[in-house]
Amino acid sequence: MNTLSGKITAAVLSLFLLAYVGFNVWRYLYSPVKTETVIEYTIQDTLQVKGLVIRDEIPVAASASGVVRYYYDDGVRVIPGMAVAEVRKSREDVLNTHRIGEIEEELEALRQVQETGEVAISFDFAKRQADEALSKIIAMNLTGVTGESGALFSDLQTALNKRQAITDPQMDFSVRISSLEGEKSALEGAGSSAEEVITVPEYGYFSSYCDDGAQIVSTGMLEGCTAKELNELAARKYSVDSSQVGKVIEGYSWYYAAMVEAEEAEKFSLGDQISLNFNISSLREVPGTVSRIILDEADGPAAVIFKCNYMSPQLSSLRNPSVQIEFRTYSGLRIPNRALRFEGDVQGVYVSDGQQIRFKKVDILYEGVDFVLASTGANDSSYVQLYDDIIVEGTDLYDGKPLND
Repeated sequence: MNTLSGKITAAVLSLFLLAYVGFNVWRYLYSPVKTETVIEYTIQDTLQVKGLVIRDEIPVAASASGVVRYYYDDGVRVIPGMAVAEVRKSREDVLNTHRIGEIEEELEALRQVQETGEVAISFDFAKRQADEALSKIIAMNLTGVTGESGALFSDLQTALNKRQAITDPQMDFSVRISSLEGEKSALEGAGSSAEEVITVPEYGYFSSYCDDGAQIVSTGMLEGCTAKELNELAARKYSVDSSQVGKVIEGYSWYYAAMVEAEEAEKFSLGDQISLNFNISSLREVPGTVSRIILDEADGPAAVIFKCNYMSPQLSSLRNPSVQIEFRTYSGLRIPNRALRFEGDVQGVYVSDGQQIRFKKVDILYEGVDFVLASTGANDSSYVQLYDDIIVEGTDLYDGKPLND
């Protein structure tokens, strides 16, 4: 009997001891709060909008019928009376004229190489010329802006010819020159003169693209136009005006009207310089200055008008594109909103500091949807610091509280 009673007592004592040790282990390991480590984060404040490109445009027509050959890429600067295109009888005539231009460029390059002064250069210098031209061609391909393609390919060909002449002094380009001159003479004999040379009437930019918006949208409308009216124009579909050879965008300034809500308009001030991203490879940082803010009602639609001077082939044909407005870039410590607390009137966070909870202040730089960015706090330990373990879940928190209470 005594033996059984002793065994029971020993078992009870063992269970008690096991429970006591387990409780203390659990108490040591258990944390009544959930934490996250503070990291550094960078964000760009942006706003996606629909809008309208507003310009003064003069349609340019041709009186003769035929195939139009343009002298320049779209977006080129022009002055009154400047020839920008010509009308030819047929497409074959246009292609022949284009080929004659290529031949003339190659002949010029070959004649340069034939000259003694041009050949008497170092191989390294010729190599640098070729590398530079090739780098520019690659950059042009990446951006999609091909306005200088002809000149760059000509520079590359000339540099390669120079290298060939240096490595092989016996190289004679006279056969190639004679062949090109013969081809040029044949093309000139088969062709005809232009039916009409097209000139422009005003200063500005020329574009081969013209739509019916040229007769509807102008800068003069900005004086008395409402945000609602601009919104309707931005939503409209515009058709290509095939009766025109192109257009002149008058002057060297144009406008983009961004359609926004009233509360979004509060982000802008007159004179702000902001980048417009048209989501096209070469148009991701078009500079614009806020020149006007149109607000119909306190809670109604609004329009922010940007004045721009930059022009490119792609921009010259845009009418109502969507744009991402890029304000500025913010960098700081990322703090989830659920971690923010107040001690009195001071906003901050609770931080796990060893076995205690500490309150640290937060200097907010930017407010996101579910987080804020705070300054790094420099060397002031009263502010939240990089890699602090901030408490995102927990109750009855206060500065100095033991962490496991």
